Amino acid sequence: MEFGTLKTTRTMHYSNFFVLQAFFSAASACLHHATPDTSAEIIAANIHRRSNGTPPPTNKTGIRNVHIFNGTHFHPGVVAIDGSKITFNVHNVDTWINGQGGFLIPGLIDAHCHPSTVGDLQQMSSYGVTTALNMNCANYAFCASLRNQTGMTSFLSANQGIVGFGSGHQKIFNIPSSQCLNTTAEIPQFINWGIGNHSDWIKIVAESGGPTQEEQNEIVTYSHSKDQFTTTHAADFPSYNQAILSGTDGIQHVPGDASLTPSMLSTMKTNNKWVTPTTSLIQAFIASPQALAISSYTNQSFGIGIANVKMMRDAGMPLLAGTDAVSAIAGAALHLNHPLGPSLHYELENLVNAVGFHPAEALRAATSLIAQYHRLPDRGSIAEGLRADLVLLGENPLVNISATRNIVRVWNEGVQFMDINSTYTGA
Repeated sequence: MEFGTLKTTRTMHYSNFFVLQAFFSAASACLHHATPDTSAEIIAANIHRRSNGTPPPTNKTGIRNVHIFNGTHFHPGVVAIDGSKITFNVHNVDTWINGQGGFLIPGLIDAHCHPSTVGDLQQMSSYGVTTALNMNCANYAFCASLRNQTGMTSFLSANQGIVGFGSGHQKIFNIPSSQCLNTTAEIPQFINWGIGNHSDWIKIVAESGGPTQEEQNEIVTYSHSKDQFTTTHAADFPSYNQAILSGTDGIQHVPGDASLTPSMLSTMKTNNKWVTPTTSLIQAFIASPQALAISSYTNQSFGIGIANVKMMRDAGMPLLAGTDAVSAIAGAALHLNHPLGPSLHYELENLVNAVGFHPAEALRAATSLIAQYHRLPDRGSIAEGLRADLVLLGENPLVNISATRNIVRVWNEGVQFMDINSTYTGA
């Protein structure tokens, strides 16, 4: 299938980390080009693993002596995993698990990340992250190979982010004109291309030289006409204002260079915007002198960003937990410690300790709220008939949000993931 000069089989290798450094000076925040080589051999291996991996569960496992999170608090109860689904019908259970008084939460969702390999999905599972929302797909065949990997973190993805010809992204990566948005008339081609390759939502990249205000407006309008929601990368104040005015459904990142104005906040609230602020990303840059030197962030950016998040929270805007975390190879090349899995726990701690969330509010930001705004009605809560994406904790995260690191067990759609990373020392 082709739309003009856009080919669904094209591959873009964004693994040159020397040019990647220049990218951060131009594009500021999003790490979506930091991917390893997506060769045909790796794609074939991923497909083979999906076909020959852990079979879907068929038995019924009960969990007793456990406290179950209902979105606001924990209550003692009994729950079962029937195949791949949650049920509160605990008759005819094949196997019982003693939760030993632990705390059961829905599987965590990272609303902005960039896993690149099956190993990345395994690492996320080991930290209780059972759904990864990949915020850019540079190679549709490769993204397809990461989907539906039984027993691992569920992978969903945006399209290849729509960039403008002459933008920072285009210049740094020498993206051909045919793969950039050149005119408003090309917008249907780009969106239909993404939909045709099973993108779960449409991503726009707002930046200097990126799509104009008119183009962003039209991308949103056309996407909505195709029943697709949109989200916009906006890492600085001018881009943020463009994203707000476009009517995009969600915005990625938070400005670290200036404070949001009352008018911007009012428009966002009126249009029911949601935001994934990725505050832990700013911290990761500030913690690395090498990475900070090649970014547009400064040592003041975290404080400015947190203040903006507080204003959005005070305005009643939905805020989702996401990280912009990347694979280990990309982090090492950038001297950036921002790994997939642990970074979501850092983000939850920021939301509670820096922004002022109640721990239950932070848990919802990493579970049910993401499911709501990313149109994932099959997950995000512990409810009858939903996917059995579950994490059993050894401590109460409503007392200390860092208890989300105290992982006892993880289930991905009913399959227990055995290689967990945890501080748990109980029996």
